[in-house]
Parts: sequence; structure tokens; C-alpha cells
Amino acid sequence: KPLLLYVAPMAPHIEDQTIAPTETDGFQEGNDPWRWWARWDPRDETAKGAIMSYIWNVLPNYVALSAAFNEADVSDKPVFMRNELMDAGDKAAADFQYRDRLWCLLPVDDIVKKIVAALPPEQLANTVWILTSDNGFMLGEHRKSQKLAAYEPSIRIPLYISGPGIIAHSEAYIVLLQDVYQTLLEIGGLPVNTSADSRSLMPLLTSVTGLWNRKRFLVTHTQQSTGAAPDLPSFSAVRTGPLDAYPQRTYVEYIGGELEHYSLAVDPNELTNTALTAPGAELSALHGYLEPLKTCAGTSAITAEN
Repeated sequence: KPLLLYVAPMAPHIEDQTIAPTETDGFQEGNDPWRWWARWDPRDETAKGAIMSYIWNVLPNYVALSAAFNEADVSDKPVFMRNELMDAGDKAAADFQYRDRLWCLLPVDDIVKKIVAALPPEQLANTVWILTSDNGFMLGEHRKSQKLAAYEPSIRIPLYISGPGIIAHSEAYIVLLQDVYQTLLEIGGLPVNTSADSRSLMPLLTSVTGLWNRKRFLVTHTQQSTGAAPDLPSFSAVRTGPLDAYPQRTYVEYIGGELEHYSLAVDPNELTNTALTAPGAELSALHGYLEPLKTCAGTSAITAEN
């Protein structure tokens, strides 16, 4: 029978050690400085010293090189996005977080190596590997350090799939994290679940001419009083892809009525909100895409995305 191994390391999460422990759950989260942060293994000083030094001292902070980092003018953004400019301390904190996250991923490499070593050759040759993450994160883009927003650094995640019969693609397609579920069903020889809001990636993974019609997808957030972004209002957004009539657009409707609109082909860093200047027909079409996406399920989700 097919074997599924799911490994979810904490890395590269960075947690705030200043949070006071609660008195109700008995879990003393704030008191252990080694609970979340990367632990220094003395063996790594020899085995990984060069790469550790490179990450901390040489590697450019590619986020800080983006025009979206500490965005110069946020007056066109919604009110809740208009943070003050980042000062030297803010920039240093973002740089530390960037490098520490990369450092935390070094032991993840070790995990993959150990799994590879544990598999007999015949199983290794018949294994599909999927590496991904649960969310993106802004590390100073648009003056923010958070997830959950509709901006590209927040909604995009890495997704790498390799294995027997899987081919590489040079074209850009919209695939979603929930598609992994249907893909695993098909790899395991089980029928796909037509009630789920996703589709198997196997047609795309096994053929350069595989039919892949997804043109757009839903991005949504519900505001909470606590958590990662308590000041971020609830919103629904549609992100279109290269196959859409309005390709590579992000259109966001906030619960308070504010809008955002970006054409990523000409503004990949989402610096200029064109919600007030974009053609009315385009805004109307994007709004029309969004409405069925907010309520669809199963096969109707595929229809709304196509």
C-alpha cells in the first residue's frame, strides 16, 4: 500500500519571546528562550559554519532590496496600511528575522537528507516529494511585518513537487495549497473528492500539454481582535493569473468599503493602488469574479475559478 509521511517542522517560524505566560492553560510559553528560536548545535559550528556565517554576514537581504520594502509612499493604501516609515531599529529587526528564518531552514535540509537515507533504493525511486509552506509573510514590504494580507509576499508560497513521471514546466500556472490534497488522492490510487474546493495537479505534473484552466482564485481574511494581524479588516479578494481576460490582477474589497487594485505586470511590487483610476469595466468584471468565489464549493469552485 502507498506510504504517506507528513513532516511539519516548526522552522522557519519566529515567535515573540516577550509574550507573558498565561495563567489559565498552564503552558509557560514565554519563559523558555529555546522553545522557538533556532538552537545552536555545537556540531553545526564545524559542519555548517561556512553557510551559517554566509547567511548572517554576507547574504543580501533580498526583501530589503525590493521597492516594496519600507514603501516610500503609502498614502494611496487603505488607512490601516499607512504605518510610519520604518526606522533603523525596524530595519534591523526585519533583517534579523530574515536571516534567522533562513538559518532555521538548515536543519530542515537535514530532515530531508535523513528521510532520503532511510528509504531503500527501490522506494526512493518511487517516491513523490512535496515541499511547501502554510503561508507567506511580509518582512518589511509596505512597512509591514505580518501575514494574512492580500499582497504577494503574504499569499504566495513555495511549492516543489518531484518524483517519477513528474515533468518540469516553464509556464506560470495558478496552483493552490489545497490542490495537494486531491493530488495525493490520485497518486495513492483513490478517487478525487468532487466536494472539495480543489483539483488534482496530476494533469499538470505529467504532461506539458496538460489541461489547466484555473484563471483566478479567492483570497480572504476574517478580522480577529487578537492574533497575527488584529488591525487588518476582513476582506475578500480575487487574484487573477496569466490566462484571465484581466491577467495578473489583484482586486481587494475590505469590509469597510475600501478597495485595492493592482496590475502586477506593470506594478509587481504593488506600489500604486489603482482602485480609483482603473477602467470601470475592469473593476466591474473583477467584482463579478469575486462574488461567486466567496460562496462556491466543490465543482462550482472550479467553475468560478475558470
